Amino acid sequence: MASRVKKHRWFIDINRRGEEKSGASFADPAGYVDGKLVAAEEEKGEEHETLVEKKSWDIAIGPLKQLPMNLFIMYMVGSSISIIPIMFVGMMAFGPIKTLFNFNAISKQFEGSQAGIQKFVFILANLLVLAVAAYKCHTMGLLPTYSSDWIDFLEDRQRTEHIAGGLHYE
Repeated sequence: MASRVKKHRWFIDINRRGEEKSGASFADPAGYVDGKLVAAEEEKGEEHETLVEKKSWDIAIGPLKQLPMNLFIMYMVGSSISIIPIMFVGMMAFGPIKTLFNFNAISKQFEGSQAGIQKFVFILANLLVLAVAAYKCHTMGLLPTYSSDWIDFLEDRQRTEHIAGGLHYE
């Protein structure tokens, strides 16, 4: 009855111990190189340096990658003075400040031949995010940018246009 069993290409008879394969040739598995190890130590070292440098650049431009999202959030919260916009601006401002205070710990992650440039780009990117937060504070009116903001006897700036209910008055 065993002779009537249909044998497939992948069928292996485990009852035949010590006998050769029945003429079926199997392809070598992927990555198998006839029992020899490929000597790739030089390639491995170069790849490692490339990966370390790429990771260092990812850390350096990390704040710039977050900038478009922060700009969109700042656009969506508007310029009204309420708790939510102030919280978002505060998080956007204090994040780069905390990062710059921890710069010594972060700078240890920069390795490779371009470590100095990467550190400079990292600092510049955090200062740019901080500048965007300061600009948002300015547009919300939270920064004293006019002399009438801190001198009591000066009058406030007079608006040149007023808009009320869809009508334009000058």
